[in-house]
Amino acid sequence: GGLAERAVDGITVGIGGWNTITHTNWDIGSWWSVWFGTDAVVNKVYVWNRIDCCRDRIGGVRVELLDGINAGNVVASRDFPATVLWNSLPMYAFDFEGKVGQTI
Repeated sequence: GGLAERAVDGITVGIGGWNTITHTNWDIGSWWSVWFGTDAVVNKVYVWNRIDCCRDRIGGVRVELLDGINAGNVVASRDFPATVLWNSLPMYAFDFEGKVGQTI
């Protein structure tokens, strides 16, 4: 399965069979989050997409920075393009411009 902790383990090889990815299946409204434990300055968020298949599944996903744990207010958000092609780059960098938050 696509365990959530794989999203922050530092391994960026996006191959499902190597157990290096995380995912939320096809559930509508799926989400997961990472709590920093305290306020943190966030300059950039890097998202590595899988490379073995299904790159388009990440299309339209929103990355949000919150000011609290899970139910906090949205400080800033960035969106993936609605359409992500199979031959798109595997890494996306989202600029959060030094905003402060506790959860991404």
